[in-house]
Amino acid sequence: MKQGFEAIRAAFEKALLAALNPIFFRLRSAIRFRRAGYEEAPEPLDQLSEGLRESLASPRADQMRARYDLKRFEPRLRRESFISVLYFADLLDSIFDSSKLLSESQWPKPDAGEPARRLRILDIGSKNFDCAPAVVSVAERRLGHGQARGVTLTGIELDAFRIYRNLHSRADVGHYFCRLAGQAIQQSSERNTNTHQYVAGDLLKHNGTYDLITWFHPFLDAYPLLHWGLPSGRLRPRELFNHAFGLLASGGRCVILNQEEHERDLQRALIESSGAEFEAFEITLAFRGEPRTGYVFVLSKA
Repeated sequence: MKQGFEAIRAAFEKALLAALNPIFFRLRSAIRFRRAGYEEAPEPLDQLSEGLRESLASPRADQMRARYDLKRFEPRLRRESFISVLYFADLLDSIFDSSKLLSESQWPKPDAGEPARRLRILDIGSKNFDCAPAVVSVAERRLGHGQARGVTLTGIELDAFRIYRNLHSRADVGHYFCRLAGQAIQQSSERNTNTHQYVAGDLLKHNGTYDLITWFHPFLDAYPLLHWGLPSGRLRPRELFNHAFGLLASGGRCVILNQEEHERDLQRALIESSGAEFEAFEITLAFRGEPRTGYVFVLSKA
């Protein structure tokens, strides 16, 4: 009886979201609300939950601070925002440790005499871009040829104008994290200034060429897409995947993270149908509640 009621409730919720999401999404996209002055600062530790304090003081958090110099971001972030930076640093660190395709020896080297250029990174579905400081810091540290040339990060988010309780939009927060990411290498601050961007737009209309693409939690079925406020018509996993893979430069890499087994299986089917070289493995996701399994695919473009 209870299971039947839950099924009816879930079906009703899905139908309601399918009806309302297109209306509110079009409204947000038309208004494109922005408000200046977004800043963050850490709260006193005694205001945090015990779990959050433990995460911030854990040996793994200290390891990530030291390895990627993340402590320079702490004075300009709320504690939960810094936890997100730790989450993405831990995630990427684990991926680099587990991947053969991401090892420095597997990347194509610039031809002799080729002008130096930055490593070009695209993050898809960036939301508020809280991954940006970690993505830039880890890429600079882990990709030796990237260290010599610097990196430039572009984040793209379709639904960039959702408004938070503080009356700032997702785009306001995204641009703030974008500015923080520009401080990723202290010794190279001039090189990194204004090299990153947060784009409010549709991936399918985005053009460019990238050496590395990161794609965390892509939408592969309707429920999470609707839950995050998008219209059901935006569920285009194959079209989005094909376009994203087309943005990779020759020799480039694409890193995809899924959270559920059924999403992993759908993702694998898409990748296998593309004929791309790839590797798949599992990692442990930390810093956001209880540790969970993450399913990772790393693709290489010939």
